[in-house]
Amino acid sequence: MSQGRNGGTTDDHPGHPRSPAGVTGGVFCSACALDFTRAIFGGGDFSGCRFRGSVSFADADFVGDLISFDEAGFLDGAAIFRGARFGAGAVTFNDARCNGGTVSLGHAMFSGCTVSFVRAQVNGAGSLSPAHS
Repeated sequence: MSQGRNGGTTDDHPGHPRSPAGVTGGVFCSACALDFTRAIFGGGDFSGCRFRGSVSFADADFVGDLISFDEAGFLDGAAIFRGARFGAGAVTFNDARCNGGTVSLGHAMFSGCTVSFVRAQVNGAGSLSPAHS
């Protein structure tokens, strides 16, 4: 924790609300559908985020030194990366979890970057669709 602008404290993920009472672990991102279709991310730290419901990163561009979905949770919905483009740097899904949902990497493009899925897990009814070249 660090000291915020008004003397309060901030967590490791400024701009992301902490989990509401009763939700364990990580940063709570959404309990509803999110649409980042065709968005451009100049880096991005989604580590620890919990996505409940559908989230679309379809046709999004991820550029920058690090795109991290480490310890992210994709829960009870679809995470769609169809046609997303990942550029230079590192893309990590280390310790990410898919529980009861799907993560689709169909037609995603990884170019000039390293990609890591160390200890990523798909549990329950969840599924992971691989990328196509």
